[in-house]
Amino acid sequence: MITNYCAKNLKIIHRIFKLFAHVAYGILQTMKLEGKKSIFGTHTFVRWYALFIPIIIILYGLLIQYEFLDGRRLLTNGQMIVFGLFWIVLSLFSFLAHNKNKLYTSLRIILHTFFGLAFMFCVTGTASPILILWIIPIFAALYYFGHYTLLAMLASVLLVILLDAITFPNSLEYVVNSLIGFISLVVLSLMALLVYRELQQQQSDYAQLLEKGEHEHDRLLALVNNLTDPIISVDKKGIVRLYNAASLNLVDTNGSLIGHHIDEALPLKDRDGAPVELFSIIQSHSSSHTQDDLYYDISEDDTLRIEMTTAPIRSAYHNRDDDDTNAGYVVILRDVTKAKSLEEERDEFISVVSHELRTPITITEGSISNAELIVERKPDDTKSVAAALKEAHHQIIFLAHMVNDLSTLSRAERGVGDACEDIDVKEMAEKLYHNYLPQAQEKGLTLNLDLGSSLGSVNSSPLYLEELLQNFITNAIKYTQEGEVTLHIKKVKNTVLFSVKDSGIGISKTDQKKIFEKFYRAEDYRTRETSGTGLGLYVSSKLARKLGCKIEVTSRLNHGSAFSFTLPSA
Repeated sequence: MITNYCAKNLKIIHRIFKLFAHVAYGILQTMKLEGKKSIFGTHTFVRWYALFIPIIIILYGLLIQYEFLDGRRLLTNGQMIVFGLFWIVLSLFSFLAHNKNKLYTSLRIILHTFFGLAFMFCVTGTASPILILWIIPIFAALYYFGHYTLLAMLASVLLVILLDAITFPNSLEYVVNSLIGFISLVVLSLMALLVYRELQQQQSDYAQLLEKGEHEHDRLLALVNNLTDPIISVDKKGIVRLYNAASLNLVDTNGSLIGHHIDEALPLKDRDGAPVELFSIIQSHSSSHTQDDLYYDISEDDTLRIEMTTAPIRSAYHNRDDDDTNAGYVVILRDVTKAKSLEEERDEFISVVSHELRTPITITEGSISNAELIVERKPDDTKSVAAALKEAHHQIIFLAHMVNDLSTLSRAERGVGDACEDIDVKEMAEKLYHNYLPQAQEKGLTLNLDLGSSLGSVNSSPLYLEELLQNFITNAIKYTQEGEVTLHIKKVKNTVLFSVKDSGIGISKTDQKKIFEKFYRAEDYRTRETSGTGLGLYVSSKLARKLGCKIEVTSRLNHGSAFSFTLPSA
């Protein structure tokens, strides 16, 4: 009989083990998938257990109390109801309360354990199937307080079993059933301990992976944010998922771009000013693609030219059987406004210089050819030969001036001569005066030098300052037919004012707005009669920017012009 009973209980225990293994495996997989930091997440499992299990046990006890099931009835019906109500109130309180304080949790577990042990001793007996339900509070105690609490819980259950065996005259079958139930509880508790440790190891590994992933993510973000070019990552629908700080600088906003469509976050236009469907362009290329004909308006008067490089992001974790491995796109933007402007300026510059050089070279070649022909046919006609050579020499001088202007411009662009030093203003002014006095006298002009007192010195580039003043003096002499040219220098507070004034043909108000453009020459016939490259004032504007000053122009037609600028005194 005992053998059959044990065999029957062993089958029940086997089924319970199998069920518990499935539950434990399910919990383990859930923890791995959801990445919870604790075994029971937000303690939901324990709270629901504390609510329903006592109610089920009490209902089971009521069935025993009213003789629907066999059991021990040490309590009266009234005592049983009061006992049950107290336990249910405790269960509701435990369920509704969210306090996770360790002392408070310990008190709750102790109270539930007391009610459970008392109920088992007074109502159901220790040979009841209810004994197996102790695995749940044991598992909870293991989670909250470790394996020492598990041993304490098992010891308390064993103590009640021994008290039950000593206090009441039980049959051998009853005692064996109680012991088998306790052994089952021990085995399940060991399984719970193994599962708990496995989950702890899983959580530790996951925490390490998460920390490593966060570290790598932070490193990637730091790298991307330190790039000067805007970088934006979008998903397959064009929604912004990642961007760097340079992107916010480009769109000039402090708000987040995440969640916005790329066309909304970055409204670009084409060369004609028509809106561009940016995401359509991104989607239309299956590999890396670059284009530089996009424009972005940062204000009503300022537009940036944008070079955009796009590439699809291939997912390494996508299903191999699925051909669609595109996880989104990365967009790299670059402000090429200055580069493209310089490129266009260079092309225009080369084109204009080629055109400007063609005329004097052609005239020079023709003049020399004429001189050779005259010498060959009319050796005695020296006047015609001299006239042809004079014209050729005149054009060579013109070319020399152009080359000199281009050389000056090149030096300024490359930064040659940027080094500053203290310059004696009076000494430099006298040097310029003596250098250009013969040229003025040859044209019948008076060159004046008007220097103020205590000029001192300026800290600047000697090369740039001298070339700037030379350009003003040579222009003044060139476009003044009679009268005088004056170099004024005086100290004004903490600055030194440089000015070159002439009594020449003057400049119209319309031309004053354009005279600093490269190769620009006024339409005045008197200007056209005088040879010039159109580069002098353009070079002067470049030199002034290098010196950190601004050129001021005062002029009236037929009344002369004055070009001036100021530098801080040293």
